[in-house]
Amino acid sequence: GDDELLKVAVRKYTGKRDNFPRKRLTEYLKRNLLKLGQGFQRSAEVSMKPLLRPFEQGDDTDDIDEERSLENIFSQGKSMDEVLYRDFLIRKRSKKKKAIVFILDISNTMFYELEGLTSIHYSVLSLIPLLWSLRKERYGLIFYESNSHIQKALHEERDIDQVIDNLLILVTSTTGDVESIIRGKHSVQTWGGTVPQMSLRWAMEQLEASAKREERICFYFSDFVLQEPGSDPQLEYITIIKRMVGQGIHVIACVSPLASGKIFSPYTRETLKRVREAGGTIIDTVKPSGFLEEVRAFMERL
Repeated sequence: GDDELLKVAVRKYTGKRDNFPRKRLTEYLKRNLLKLGQGFQRSAEVSMKPLLRPFEQGDDTDDIDEERSLENIFSQGKSMDEVLYRDFLIRKRSKKKKAIVFILDISNTMFYELEGLTSIHYSVLSLIPLLWSLRKERYGLIFYESNSHIQKALHEERDIDQVIDNLLILVTSTTGDVESIIRGKHSVQTWGGTVPQMSLRWAMEQLEASAKREERICFYFSDFVLQEPGSDPQLEYITIIKRMVGQGIHVIACVSPLASGKIFSPYTRETLKRVREAGGTIIDTVKPSGFLEEVRAFMERL
């Protein structure tokens, strides 16, 4: 239901761009996407909430939850002489903190429209609630086309609302609009191509520099139209993905449903096969709620 309402709103704007206020669509999307993100955050916190059980001989004392153990002892009205080892409560070790880099493809094919929706729409509608739910973790964000555009480095502090608003601009913009916004009117750089390796290399360097004790994840949103059919498989972006996976960095390919359509599938079939062979995980973005559920299940396995 919520997924379809979001798509209806975007289609209505796309079909009546001149008569449907951008501000109205942006406010509607932001409100509902953040609501989705909050729901995902709550479900993730519940699934990661440590289970408590009585301490048993042989358990690691570092796993004792001191605060909850004292509550348990005081609630029984026991004196210190009456306390047994089973009155202490042990918890599972807490989940690792996360270091996350989000990559978003903004090349020309991402703005190709099919039935009122583009790969940018699918990607951003899934990215915003995910990013919002993980805003307390360390995260970075980068866009790319022929060039890379860093939106937030992993170590950088930035207002989350501003980051979300910049993503929503992509939903209500054409590729020409985005070019004017990001590079201005005086740049001589080529625009609109698909050059992922610079952004992937930046993501790898950001995550390589993070603490090894952190769970490191790269979410890569794209239509994965990255190469010509039958082209050389020894491509740099696959080499980078392999290197990241080899270092324990989880690479999640967040794939637009347009990638499997008859227009793009000749370009994407081999690419996605190689991403899988490199150790990447594939999750589609056809429905934001379904995408979030698959991400939650993935994170529970970490």
